[in-house]
Amino acid sequence: MTPRSLLYIPVLCIVAACSAEQPQVLHFQPDNEEERRYQFVSTSHISSRDAHDGEHSERIQHTEFKTYRVSQRDADSVQLNVQPDYLHAQADSGVAFGSVLGATTEADRVQLGTLAQGRDIEISFAEGRLLHASPEAYTRARLLLTGTLNQIQEVLAQPGLVSGMALEAGASRTIKENRPEGVPGFSLTLGEVRQHDASFTIEGDTDSGQVYGRMWIDRETGWLNRAGVVLISSFRDDGYQGEIRTIASITQAEWPYAELMEHSLTDVPIDFSPQAEDLDHLVTATEESIFAESQGTLQLNGDRFTLTYSHPLEEADEAGQFSFTQMQAFDEQGELLDLELQALRPYSYHDGDQVLTIGEVFPLGWENIQANLDQVHSIEAEVQWFPQELQLIPIDVPQQGSSELEHGNARARLQATENPREFDLYLYPTQHKLFGYQVYGAESGVMHALGFEGGPDWLNEREREVLNVLEHGEFPTHLSLQFRNEVPQQLRLVAFSIEQEAKAQQKVRFAVD
Repeated sequence: MTPRSLLYIPVLCIVAACSAEQPQVLHFQPDNEEERRYQFVSTSHISSRDAHDGEHSERIQHTEFKTYRVSQRDADSVQLNVQPDYLHAQADSGVAFGSVLGATTEADRVQLGTLAQGRDIEISFAEGRLLHASPEAYTRARLLLTGTLNQIQEVLAQPGLVSGMALEAGASRTIKENRPEGVPGFSLTLGEVRQHDASFTIEGDTDSGQVYGRMWIDRETGWLNRAGVVLISSFRDDGYQGEIRTIASITQAEWPYAELMEHSLTDVPIDFSPQAEDLDHLVTATEESIFAESQGTLQLNGDRFTLTYSHPLEEADEAGQFSFTQMQAFDEQGELLDLELQALRPYSYHDGDQVLTIGEVFPLGWENIQANLDQVHSIEAEVQWFPQELQLIPIDVPQQGSSELEHGNARARLQATENPREFDLYLYPTQHKLFGYQVYGAESGVMHALGFEGGPDWLNEREREVLNVLEHGEFPTHLSLQFRNEVPQQLRLVAFSIEQEAKAQQKVRFAVD
């Protein structure tokens, strides 16, 4: 079991390297007709005080999928169509609207219709300038529906925003143009240049607000990998004054953690005593055991589906990782419905005498979506299986200082404390290589989320945790380990290696239970 499994019970800045060897300048160079879909998620916390010192608070959550399609390109510029595919906005007060839900007022319905049409943009290759701005109606609709602060996602999502910047640490660009009112200016500073990507820091501190964030760009293709940004703004309006804190992410469409980052792993107690002495009790999964069932179950939850598939396995660690692709929806008579679907990467967990794999699926589009959802009786999907290998790797228990361990790009650090019977274990995962939270040789511990260590002092603990998940693409973890008895000389960690290519796939029908 991995730390991410405990949780299951918007910055498209596009750049590309000038050459595959040692690029010197960043450019956006997409392929003809190339398209990418991204998941935009944000949470805004609004706190205010009225003229009578009454306190008010509200939380607004926003999830959106958007597709960026290259429609035309020449030597100097590229044209893209930006199409919102799905939108869901929900306030704790109960107000909600979206591509499936619609809106409660005629004015909002008109704005949703405008937003559904998308927009076309043209970008200069040389400087990354937006040659043609968004239609005023689209910009106004997005502003009215999602608010000023969420517009920073729209700004950062502009392709080629850093085109022309030198590919060296410290290179910086100030973003002043094409910002909606209320969004502060900010700078983009290139940090680490790695083999496959480059990281940027987003910073801004003006009278209109404060901004801090991180983003990662694929060097070879120029497309965004993932990004996160925190924005704080004060307001005074109609007798109210207060603050809005928004944390927003833009990730690959299938990334499963964007909404889950609202939750936390903080202070989860763990008892290591029941675990086996080694991994010999785990069974090597086969294609036959993974795809033993030809059918799964389907459940409609609000404006999205949950697909569940069962495996006759004893432990979730035996299952590996999965993806749901090529999905089609059918009605009760078996007729194909006109409904496009987007799945998040599924997760697996142990449930009694089986392992369940569960994935969320979102309906895309704006026309007659609710009517189609009501008719869905089954969904067929190509289920791809990515096996994983597990091994135990020893790590020395330090009397002072720390011991470190690497597994691919995943890292583990065991730190001594002032108490000789207490140690801090820090786990830094990657998508395909990671350490599980099981610690062989330990007695008990407490799991905590691990916050991002950089950035300004005004970032709060929750914001740091979210930024750190985006930093690693998985959930970094801090384990506080305690020993009542003798402290061993070594502990053993479970190292996971997840295949990057599917070993097998099978078409599975998920039907209403």
